[in-house]
Amino acid sequence: EQAHRELGSPMPNRSRIAVLFASDGFAPQAIAEQLPGGIIPFGCSSGAVIAAGQTHLDSISAVLLDLPSDSFRMGCFARHSDSAFTLGQRMGRWAHSCFAKPAAILFVAGVQLNGDELLAGFFEHTGPISLTGAYAANGDFSFDNIWVLGNEGIVEEGAHLLVFDESQLPIETIALSGWSRIGTRKIVTRSEGSTVFEIDGQPALDIYQRYFRLHEREDDSLYTELYNEYPIQLIRDDGTTASRVVIGVDHQRRCLTYTG
Repeated sequence: EQAHRELGSPMPNRSRIAVLFASDGFAPQAIAEQLPGGIIPFGCSSGAVIAAGQTHLDSISAVLLDLPSDSFRMGCFARHSDSAFTLGQRMGRWAHSCFAKPAAILFVAGVQLNGDELLAGFFEHTGPISLTGAYAANGDFSFDNIWVLGNEGIVEEGAHLLVFDESQLPIETIALSGWSRIGTRKIVTRSEGSTVFEIDGQPALDIYQRYFRLHEREDDSLYTELYNEYPIQLIRDDGTTASRVVIGVDHQRRCLTYTG
C-alpha cells in the first residue's frame, strides 16, 4: 500500500501487479481483498518469505510492478484431471498465443504435479523462452493449504501464469538456492515416475535412515521435515541439476516419493 501510494495513481494504459509470497496463516482471499484498488495479485503460499536478503515467518513479501497494460497477460489453469504434461501443454499453447516473443513467471500448486513433465509440455509449444517461477508450499511440510493466486481467483491444484511481451519488456532470469551439496554421488538404480525404490542397489528408505540416523519408531512427520531440509540433487545426463524434496514415505516398500 505504501509503494502504491508513493507511486500515485497509475498512468493511463498502465497496470500494477503485486507479485507476492505469503507464509502460513494468511488466507489468499483476504490478501486479494486487502490490496489497494486496481492492483492485480499474483502470488503463492510459502513456508517462509525472503525480503531484503532476510528470511521471515508470519509475513508477506511483495514487489509491485507498474507495466504497460498491453505488455502482459495473466492466465489461470486449474488442473482438473490433466496430467502434468497436458497441463503444461495447455499453458504453453496459451502463452504462445499471447505474444510473438513471450517470457513468463509460473506459480504452481500441487506437489504431485511432476515439474519436468509440466515444463516439457509447456516448452513443446513455446520453444525455449525465459521462464521462472515457484511451487507453492507451506511451513509445516504437510503440503496442505497450499495455493496460487491471480486475477481469476485462487487455485489449489493447478497454476497461474504471468506472460510478458519481451518485445516491450526484455526479461532475464536467475535461479538461486540456499542448499549446498554434501555427501557422495550415488545412482538411482530403480524408480517409477517420481518414486525412488533403490539407490546404489539398496532400498532408498534404508539409505536415508543411515544418513539421518532415524529409527522406524519415528513418525512420518519427522521424516518429512528432515527430508525437506536435505533434498536430493539430481544430476541429469546432460550435466544439469535439479533439487527434489521428499513428499511421501512408504515403510513397507522402503521407497520415497519426491516432488518433480
